[in-house]
Amino acid sequence: MKQSTIQMQLLLAISAIGLSTVLSACKGGGPPPEFPAAAKVGVATTQNWQQTYITTGAVEANEKVDMNTEVAGTIVHLHFTEGQPIQKGQVLVLLKADKYIAQVNSAFDQMDVQSAETERLKSLVASALSKKSLAESEFAKFKKLHQQELISSLELDQKRSTLDAAVADYNATLSQYQSATAQETKAHADYRYSQAVARESTIRAPFTGIVGQKYVATGDYILPGEKIVTVVDNSKLRITFAVPERYLGYIKTGLPVLVYTEARPDQKFNATVTFVDPVVDPNSRTLVIKAEISDPERALKHGQSAVAKLVLETIPEAVVVPEEAITLQGERPFVYLVNDDNKAHLQAITTGSRDNGLVHVTDGIKKGDRFVQSGLQKVYDGASINEVKDDTALKEDN
Repeated sequence: MKQSTIQMQLLLAISAIGLSTVLSACKGGGPPPEFPAAAKVGVATTQNWQQTYITTGAVEANEKVDMNTEVAGTIVHLHFTEGQPIQKGQVLVLLKADKYIAQVNSAFDQMDVQSAETERLKSLVASALSKKSLAESEFAKFKKLHQQELISSLELDQKRSTLDAAVADYNATLSQYQSATAQETKAHADYRYSQAVARESTIRAPFTGIVGQKYVATGDYILPGEKIVTVVDNSKLRITFAVPERYLGYIKTGLPVLVYTEARPDQKFNATVTFVDPVVDPNSRTLVIKAEISDPERALKHGQSAVAKLVLETIPEAVVVPEEAITLQGERPFVYLVNDDNKAHLQAITTGSRDNGLVHVTDGIKKGDRFVQSGLQKVYDGASINEVKDDTALKEDN
C-alpha cells in the first residue's frame, strides 16, 4: 500500500514537470510544437488521355411495332405464341371475315353489272354517232341544193330537224355512257376497297422478327386500332442518346461508342455512331445521336436503359492525378502540393474529364509534382507532411 502511494506521487510529479514545460514554451519560449500530418504522397504523371463524354440512353430495336387492325371483328385464331420467331408476311391473327367476303362478292356483282351497262351504252353511242354523221352529211347536201334553188325550204327544214334529233340523241346517249363509265369506275374502286377490307381480317407480320407480348385472346372482339401484339426486329440494336451542343465538333458518324448497363457494368458492347441529328434542340441545347450496337448474343433488350461512353479525342502527355487527391472549396478544385521541405501548399487547379478514378488536370500541376493523394483530413495549407507508404498506415495513425 505504501509502495503504491509512492508510485502515484512520482507519476504526478513527472506530469507536472511536462505540463510546466509546455506552458513555459507557450508563454515565452516560442510556438507550441507542430505535429506533422500523416498522408500518402503521390507524383503527377502523364499519359495519353482519352477525353470522354458519358451519358445514358435507351436501347432500341431495329424495328418495333404494336400490331392492330383497321377493321372490327372477332378473333378466330392466333397463329403465334409469345417469344416466337416469325417471318415477314407470316399470318399472325385471323378475324371472322364472313361479312367482308360477302361485301367482296356483292361489289364484284355490281362491278359486273355496271361493266355490262357500260358496254351496252358504248354500242348505242357508236350507233348514235353514225346517225348523227349521216344526218350532218344529208343536211350539208340539201343545203347546197337549196342554195341552187333545186329544193324547197320545207325540204331543207325537214333535214335540219332530222339533224337536230340525231345530235340530241347522240348527246343524250353520250351523257348516259359517260355516267355509266363513272359508275363502272366507282364499282371497280368499291370492289378493290372491299377486297382490301377483307384482307385486313388476316393480320400478317410486317417484318421478320420476334413476337412480343400479346394483348388479346381467341374469341375477343376487337375494334379498329386496338393493340393486338408487339412485334420486334432485334436483328440490329442501337442506342439513342443526347449530347450537349458544345461537343458537336467531336461527333461524327463512325465515332466509336462503348455501351454498358448499370446492372452489369462489366459487360461491354461496342457501338458506332450512325446518325447525328442535324438539328439542335433549342430548349435543351442538345442533339440526338444514334449508334448501332454490336450484340450478337442479343443480351440487350429494346427499351433498356444503358450508358454510352464516347471517346471524343486523345490528348498526348496529359497530366493526371487520382480523383481522391482533389478537394473542393466552394465549386473550385484544389490539391495540396508537397514541396521539398515536406510542406503542404494549397494549389488551385483546372480539371478536364474523369475516367476510372483518374482526373485530367489541364492547369495547376505539372509532371513530377508531388501532391497529397490521401489522408487529406488532417492536412491544411502550410502543414508539415509525414509521408506514409499506404492507406493502412493512415488508418493506424488515426
